[in-house]
Amino acid sequence: MNRYTVTFQGIEGSFSHQAVNKVFHSKVILLPEDTFGDAFYAISNGKAQYGVLPIDNSSTGPISEVYDLLYKYNLHIIGETYIQVEHHLLGLKDSSIDMIEEVYSHPQAIKQCKRFLKCYPKWRIIPYYDTAKSAKFIMEQNNPSLSAIGSMEAAKLYNLKILKRDIHDNSLNFTRFLVLSSDLNPIDNYDKISIILTPSNDSNALYNIMNILDRYNIRIIKLCTRPIVDYPFTYMFYMDLKTDMPIEKTQQVLEYIKNHCTNFRLLGIYDEDKTCQNKMKPPAK
Repeated sequence: MNRYTVTFQGIEGSFSHQAVNKVFHSKVILLPEDTFGDAFYAISNGKAQYGVLPIDNSSTGPISEVYDLLYKYNLHIIGETYIQVEHHLLGLKDSSIDMIEEVYSHPQAIKQCKRFLKCYPKWRIIPYYDTAKSAKFIMEQNNPSLSAIGSMEAAKLYNLKILKRDIHDNSLNFTRFLVLSSDLNPIDNYDKISIILTPSNDSNALYNIMNILDRYNIRIIKLCTRPIVDYPFTYMFYMDLKTDMPIEKTQQVLEYIKNHCTNFRLLGIYDEDKTCQNKMKPPAK
């Protein structure tokens, strides 16, 4: 049986690695990369058949760099998964929280633990590659004044002690991960669509796009904008849509939308991950 190569940003013990295991059940060849851009490049040049990359966090919002890379690279979304992120303060076995002087972690993890970190203003907070690499770095430095923000899995993997549990600001802290591929493979039992578009210069273009979605009862569940670097003050819209229409009808509607755009790309037609929805509370009314 052929084994697929799957890339992700980070190393073993990272939350991205956990997402890979959840989707592929460890039956793959892992290709860890230092940056999101390296992972996108590995898929686009054929080094990896798939990639698993974070796109949004329930506490800190969109991961802008990944949205920009979706625009830059012609890759496709074939699935998604959610990971509940629980951050802990990690240190050496002979360390204690009173000994800490420096804290290392991925910038997203640091953002998600701002409230806890504010309680220790003397600590130096140092952005690092990812949570698991931070844990590994602490192990290698063998310095009890250094600590990392990471997962329980990273603590076990790199023989560290949990100095303080659950230091994340939000107890319902989830990250959404995309499963990416070079190929677009729409599935019959889909319920989610992701697109990128730039409306045409017609003053009614965006209105017409929204009107088409409303007419066919296609619900927008995610909408964000990002600047297009090569064209100042020009923006791309990223949309996640929900519908139960047959695939042929959906593709016809997308063609209608495309007619009102200067740039349009179908990122994916795939099945929504519903595995953790029962853990997420709806917004307060």
